[in-house]
Amino acid sequence: MMSIPQEGGIQGLKLTCRIVARDPCPTHRYTHWDGKNVLGETDLNGGCRGGFIGESFGNCSCKAYAQLIQANLHATAETIADVGNSARSISANSASTAVYVVAGTTAANPAAFTDYALGDGVTHTDYKSTGNYANTGTVNAISGTAYTITSTITNGSGSSITYKECGLATTVATWQFLHAHDQVNGTTGYTVSASGTLQVTYTSTFT
Repeated sequence: MMSIPQEGGIQGLKLTCRIVARDPCPTHRYTHWDGKNVLGETDLNGGCRGGFIGESFGNCSCKAYAQLIQANLHATAETIADVGNSARSISANSASTAVYVVAGTTAANPAAFTDYALGDGVTHTDYKSTGNYANTGTVNAISGTAYTITSTITNGSGSSITYKECGLATTVATWQFLHAHDQVNGTTGYTVSASGTLQVTYTSTFT
């Protein structure tokens, strides 16, 4: 029997996440950042490790992400669980609003494709507003075979927050849907002090 050649390697669409947690730098008196900030500025002291807490990675996309691709790229109506686990009928080609990077404080279980919300539900974020647990994402132009969505969540609460999870969300019609869900530093999380940040980069790679 003739064998059929198979392609090697891992190919297709992959969604990955990089999380960097920082406190204000004791030397420079502000919180450092990677790349450009929202004003398009580069951190002149970006090489300084002062205030650096940790860096971790994730790669868990969610079912709603796949279903929204079906609805909007492949023009099929879908019934999708929103962040409150309510089934929502989404018609083909239903536009979404600005993407948000969101964060939460629970990570009891590994993130899974079947997740529809952060572990703490809607306690600390409504998935569509800027605050201590969410911020708008910047969708960057594709470069090579990938593009990134970046955002920085700032702890403006006045006290420390232990972030243990993060995600990516959009609003379709009036409902929010979770595209990705990742643990932050395993189940330990990163404790970020007041004015510290959680810098999140989601990368979509196509091969």
